[in-house]
Formats: sequence, C-alpha cells, structure tokens
Amino acid sequence: FVPVSKDPAIFINLAANTLPELGNKSPEKWEGLTIGPRLADGTHMILAGTDNDYSVTQNAGGTQFDVYFDFAAADPYLASVQCPLGATTGCFLTSGGAPTTLPASFRLVPGVLHAYKASAADLATYRTPLGRCLASDGRRASDVCGRR
Repeated sequence: FVPVSKDPAIFINLAANTLPELGNKSPEKWEGLTIGPRLADGTHMILAGTDNDYSVTQNAGGTQFDVYFDFAAADPYLASVQCPLGATTGCFLTSGGAPTTLPASFRLVPGVLHAYKASAADLATYRTPLGRCLASDGRRASDVCGRR
C-alpha cells in the first residue's frame, strides 16, 4: 500500500505503525478508513482498520481453513500452518501441504484498528459525501454531516 499523503508531508503512514502482535509488521492491506467525530479539543478522530481475512482460506472444494502464522519467522506466510476451520488438529503446512501439528507459538492474524487525530487544518479540503450521511430525525444531511 501507499502511505496517505498531503503535499508535501505524509499525513498518515500506516506502514510506520506496526504492532508486536503482528511481528512488528504492518498488515498487508487496510480495509477501512473513516473520519470520526470531532473531539473535545477540536481535532477529529480518524480510524483505520483491517480485518483478519488472511487468517481464513479455502480450497477448490470450498472447505475453509484457519491459517496460523509464526510472526517471529522471517517469512510468516512461508512457515504458516492451515487447520480445518475452528479446529487445531488435522493441520497441514501451507507450503507443500505436509501434515503437521500446530505449534503452540502460532497465531491467527488479528484484526487491527488504529486511531489517529487530525486537526481542522488537516481536514480543510475534506468534503463529506452527503449520500453517505443520512439524518433519521428530519434534519437535512448537511446539518448532520457538517460541510458540503
């Protein structure tokens, strides 16, 4: 992925925000980015999230498997183990398919949610997509969502 940028400086660099739970790596892809509410100090919350869809895969027959990783490995995917969905037995190596026992140190990829703060100046050119902001109490969307 490419860091979100605002000329000339990087605005949010998701790759710089790694987690020990991910082996000090950043998730391979981010699923969502949203501008949240205005905070008491006048800044806005920005949330970036990823799910753990790399922890589940399926074969050609449609059978799903959990994929467990050793995040300390140089290449966690190469060392990964697949087990029938919801089970920790009947496992096999992702690379080559040989049967194996699930090592205790292997983990599923966690979902990640990062929170950031952005100033009003950072968001000066942002425009809320009014089609995505609906008021259920009769107010105009522009009254609920802010700027047009």
